[in-house]
Amino acid sequence: MAFGGGYFFGHQSGWDTGHADGYQKARDQEAAASWANTPSGQRAYGLDRLGSLDMLALCKGDGWTMERQKGGTVCFPKLDAKGNLSGWYIP
Repeated sequence: MAFGGGYFFGHQSGWDTGHADGYQKARDQEAAASWANTPSGQRAYGLDRLGSLDMLALCKGDGWTMERQKGGTVCFPKLDAKGNLSGWYIP
């Protein structure tokens, strides 16, 4: 009887925890989907489709460099060895 009671309460506790975790993940996905439909989300999607989002977010374009300033990271354009400056495609 004690084993059955322990199983029941343990199972119920696990069920409640899993249900709450699943509900929170669904709310997070709903918020992300909502943002994706905003003008900012659509611009980000357009940059991603063109392959420019990672380059922009990670400061990985030719001639672009990252520097630490005031506790943050800043991306700056720099001329490459040939004196060229590059950027990213805008949707």
